[in-house]
Amino acid sequence: MGKRTISRRSFVGAGSLSAAALGMLLAGCGTTQQQSGSSNQTDAAKSDSLVAKTAYGPVKGTNEGGVNIWYGVPYGKSPEGELRWQAPEEPESWTEERDCTQPAQPALQYTNNEVTGTEDCLNLDVYATEGASKLPVLVYIHGGNNQTGNAQEIPGKDLVVNNSCVYVSLSYRLGLFGFNCLPALGNDTGNFTLLDIAAALDWVRSNIEAFGGDPENVTVSGFSAGGRDVMAMLMSPLFEGKFDKAIAFSGGMTTAELEPSQKKIAAALVPLAMEDGKAADEESAYQWLLSDDSAVRDWLYSVSGERLAPLMGNASIRMSVFPHLYEDDIALPKGGFANASYHAVPLIMLTGSTEFSMFSAFDAFWKSDPMAALSEDKLKAAQAFAIK
Repeated sequence: MGKRTISRRSFVGAGSLSAAALGMLLAGCGTTQQQSGSSNQTDAAKSDSLVAKTAYGPVKGTNEGGVNIWYGVPYGKSPEGELRWQAPEEPESWTEERDCTQPAQPALQYTNNEVTGTEDCLNLDVYATEGASKLPVLVYIHGGNNQTGNAQEIPGKDLVVNNSCVYVSLSYRLGLFGFNCLPALGNDTGNFTLLDIAAALDWVRSNIEAFGGDPENVTVSGFSAGGRDVMAMLMSPLFEGKFDKAIAFSGGMTTAELEPSQKKIAAALVPLAMEDGKAADEESAYQWLLSDDSAVRDWLYSVSGERLAPLMGNASIRMSVFPHLYEDDIALPKGGFANASYHAVPLIMLTGSTEFSMFSAFDAFWKSDPMAALSEDKLKAAQAFAIK
């Protein structure tokens, strides 16, 4: 893959991402207007339209306000047990109609001071208008620092109606389940989230036509961490030919070096290793976790997901606390973006005009002693400056 140039367009939004904003951008990405089917379909025909045949088996969705929705369609086998830190495998086939009428649980995560979700998370949601056929496809990757979030972050009903497209929103492994590069795991790459997204895009290419989408017109998009993942995908050799256009909302161009990441992960796991009696002291536990001892691997696979999910949960948007997108020369090149070769697809990059207002609002700095000495007017001016 040679050195390539990405075409770039800058936009300034009005703050947080919305379906309306996503739709406006999609309208500029080569979508085509097509009729969504006859209004006098019979009930039987409508019911038939809710069953889509995938390569693995039929899935039955639901209709909400004239939009067909399939929730939790599997694109990979559950990455549990022996598959926890492995590349995603194709789902098992089925013959009976699979019920995809209700949102699936989110990926296992630590959010709002509690552990929620499930490791069985390799699935996606599909939205399409009734009678959709060969429409452009928009694939969305949710935000949450690759630690939290879910596929329902942006519902797709308005998008598919207003922009004549098929909308796909992904669920993928989060936190340490999605990114773990400890030597003992023995993997070529620890970027399991990227492997999940790549598998999902393969699923889209192979199956989206059954839902009314055009497999040769796929735009990937993402917000915050999802936008960062889109930027990473643009330079990852794993994603060659898997998408045709890209939109990165509030996505950083940040990657993590391998060895410092291993040290950060090992340090986060030390308390659990000590609890389980794996070492006599913290330093010994730390060194043990950094080794390629097969006992480390066996122990990691035995630890419950509920204990692993909270690790590094205080990262917010700081990759220094939760390092991910490793430069392993497999999924991502060493050196990151500086000297990378890019997939030559049209790209829109944008942020909100008040991008950091939420992070500023909850920052403890504003309650520190130096800030307490400021007048109300000066404090407001300082807060406004911080956002700007």
